[in-house]
Amino acid sequence: MGKDDVRRCYEMLELPADASPAEVRKAYLFLKKLYSTESIVTIPLEEELPPEARRQMREGIEEAYRRLAPGAVLAAPAGEKRPVPPLDDGVAVTGLLLREIRERLGIGLRDLALATHIQVQYLDDIEKENFVALPVYVYTRGYVASYASQLGLDPARVTADYMSRFAAARQDG
Repeated sequence: MGKDDVRRCYEMLELPADASPAEVRKAYLFLKKLYSTESIVTIPLEEELPPEARRQMREGIEEAYRRLAPGAVLAAPAGEKRPVPPLDDGVAVTGLLLREIRERLGIGLRDLALATHIQVQYLDDIEKENFVALPVYVYTRGYVASYASQLGLDPARVTADYMSRFAAARQDG
């Protein structure tokens, strides 16, 4: 890829050429969401940017991100759930199960941290069920719900199961 191609990729993501990989990922996620959803921010753009033009913008954003971050996991389109195996009623939702599902979907821990705005260490503690290192109940419950949502799982089902073990561990400790 030539210098002009790289420059165009950074321009497509509205970034300076010295942007860090984290800034590239953040810009990609922001622009992908901006051009994929209808919101109060994008309603004025509808007349100026018809659906076909928005689709082309999304494709350009995808291509720019693919070129600047080869091997990175692309985000699922807005409103689209990633295919995940259904959770059987008898299956306990453990940190290990969450990690296995995340890895099966090809989502890196750092990508999950960027998408959820949760520190990588907390996500790692959730997966390892390191209950002592996790914050108080209300924050951990929110983190687990956000984690589950990003995987396309039912947040209520996941948090109920996971947080029952969290509460029991905190009582014992």
